Amino acid sequence: MIYLAANILRLIMEERKNGVKFLIFLFLIILSYSIGGRIPHSLFHPSIFLDRIVFYTFFFCLGIYVKNFPLSVKFSLFAILLNTIIFILIFGLNLNPQKHKFPPDIYYLIYSLFSIFVAQIAINYEQFFQNISKKRIIKIVLYAGKHSFALYLAQGIATSLPYFWGHLLLELEIHIIFKFLFNVLFVFSITFFIAYIHINISVFFQKLLSRRVTVK
Repeated sequence: MIYLAANILRLIMEERKNGVKFLIFLFLIILSYSIGGRIPHSLFHPSIFLDRIVFYTFFFCLGIYVKNFPLSVKFSLFAILLNTIIFILIFGLNLNPQKHKFPPDIYYLIYSLFSIFVAQIAINYEQFFQNISKKRIIKIVLYAGKHSFALYLAQGIATSLPYFWGHLLLELEIHIIFKFLFNVLFVFSITFFIAYIHINISVFFQKLLSRRVTVK
């Protein structure tokens, strides 16, 4: 649904005032859904379908907005501080985003905004990151960022595998830290392996399709 409406949303977010108004509108809908979800038979009781569309449309539009109108470091730092205060006042120190992820609510929205503002600060130091991007460890991070979708799909498979043999690992007479490290290394390795295969298969088919189009 978001993909189909992408061009319309881009047009809306091209103007600063219209973009801000639309983001506020989406935010209020998410807020009403979050409150309505706690009230039986509420007018704003969310449906499983609509609450996800509205929530991810908000972040899609926010991404377009900050690309067109980048936030300054001062504003981003102020937003992080304000976001933290609001989060603590409403939810305290309850850090359990997974509980609020399906369906996403106002908790998950405020929690997710931190990464947006941190990213905006990082953009202002683009030259610094370009200078350190030549280091090998940074290249791994950049690779992960470039192929985030493939890694996202792969981690779902990789993190499921330990369920089949995790009980055997727990029975081993070694320290819990070693068990944890083994599990993390296994998941990371399998995730990147599956993603690598997925990326190369995608590139292969893209080249194949481009050749057919060129021939025609």
